Formats: sequence, C-alpha cells, structure tokens
Amino acid sequence: MERTVERIIQRAGERPVERPVDPTVEHASTTRPRPTGWHVVGTLVLMFILGLVMALGITPRLSGGSHVVVTSEAMAPSISSGDVALAHPVAPAYLAVGDVVAHYQGEDQVVRRLTHMYFDDADQVIALVTSADAVPGSEYRFDTEELIGRVVNYIPRTVSQFAVPVFAATSGVLVVLVATMLRRRGAAAR
Repeated sequence: MERTVERIIQRAGERPVERPVDPTVEHASTTRPRPTGWHVVGTLVLMFILGLVMALGITPRLSGGSHVVVTSEAMAPSISSGDVALAHPVAPAYLAVGDVVAHYQGEDQVVRRLTHMYFDDADQVIALVTSADAVPGSEYRFDTEELIGRVVNYIPRTVSQFAVPVFAATSGVLVVLVATMLRRRGAAAR
C-alpha cells in the first residue's frame, strides 16, 4: 500500500515526505489498550443496572403492566414487605382461584391471593375475593374494576431497595453515562 501511495504522489509531481519512525514509541493506530479489571467490573455493574432498569421500569410498561410495592407482611413468606410485585393486566375471566393478584383496596394497592370468584347469570365475573396468606380470615371482596392484574413475578426487597432509587436516579443520567462511555471509547480508538 505504501508503494501505491508513493506512486500517486510521484505522479502528481510531488516528492513524498519521509517521516522517521521511532521503534521505541508505540503508535495509537497500531495498539489498543487492554481492558483492566476495573473496566470489566464497571461494564458488569453497568449491565446489571441496565438489567434492573429494564426489569423494573421498561418491560412491565411495554407490556401494559405495572409494579406494586408491597407494604405489609400479609403475603409472607412468599412475598415480603418492600418487595416489588410485577402485575400484568388480565381479564377477570382468565383468573383462577389461587392466583396472586394486585388490586385497589380503597386508595391503597395491595397484593393478595384470590380465594373466590362471583359470577352473574351470563357467567361473567362480577366480584372477586382475596385473602392474605399470613392473616387468616382477612378476606376482602371487590369489584372487577378495582383489579390491577395478576402478579407474574416479584423483585425481592434486597434488590428493589437498591434498584428503585437507581432507576429513579438513572432515568435520564443513564443515557448521559452511555453516551459518555461511547464517546470515550471512540476517542480512545483514534
């Protein structure tokens, strides 16, 4: 390739300028810095945070679902206070006794186990009854309009205590961090 460049320059009537190459100096175009342990750790932490942001905020919203923060020990030991329940909307006809559902109880959002379903003459669900696993006899009857959805998964308190503030703090900052990392990577490659 050097000969081709020299031929083009000679045809144009110019003399090629020879630049001395110092063999003791590494050139940025030929070497690429190896990632250190901190680069790997930083990348893994960023991937973990991105995964949490996806699990807590983006994925449930894209599928029409919502997340409900559990505020009591009523569903212990399976779901504890501080856990985040991921609820997806579902028609009451697709629920079954034993499902864990999220619904409004007054102005509060609660997570309970479905114990009874009431139907009208046309076999349409008109009311649901839920109960807390840890509190026997705590039945609550409500209309289907108060149903939020079926709980499909939950995030334990230990993760959600870290992830919810991170999600709130990183909603806009995350984009800036990724853009900065890409910009630095592009500058390092030059």
